[in-house]
Amino acid sequence: GYIEGVTGELDTVPFLDLPAMGGPVFLRGYARDRFRDRHIAFGTIEYEYPGIPFVRAYAFVDAGVPFRRFEDFDDEIENLRVGFGGGFQFQTLSSFIARLVIGSSIDGGVTVQFALNSVFDVRSRQEAP
Repeated sequence: GYIEGVTGELDTVPFLDLPAMGGPVFLRGYARDRFRDRHIAFGTIEYEYPGIPFVRAYAFVDAGVPFRRFEDFDDEIENLRVGFGGGFQFQTLSSFIARLVIGSSIDGGVTVQFALNSVFDVRSRQEAP
């Protein structure tokens, strides 16, 4: 889970500095930075398929909601956005090679993301004895 927010008067915070969801990290299945507001709340569940050397195959479901004030969170939860999909991450035992993500959302459409740089820290892989 993740929560982010900004303080200060809303008209003094540049639009690009508002918390955002959508893209390769928060709310996959939507276009990058699709949702912005003063606060965002986000959660994800991801399952990694075992047994494929040097490839992380995974499936995910992401859910998040942007909202203006914490007092509005209960009202905004009905606007919860959900993305889902899967992908592959190619890596050696110690370094990242590439990542492919295919996602969709409850609003429809398909996103495809291909990266040659790591979105997250690369976890060391260890083979089972």
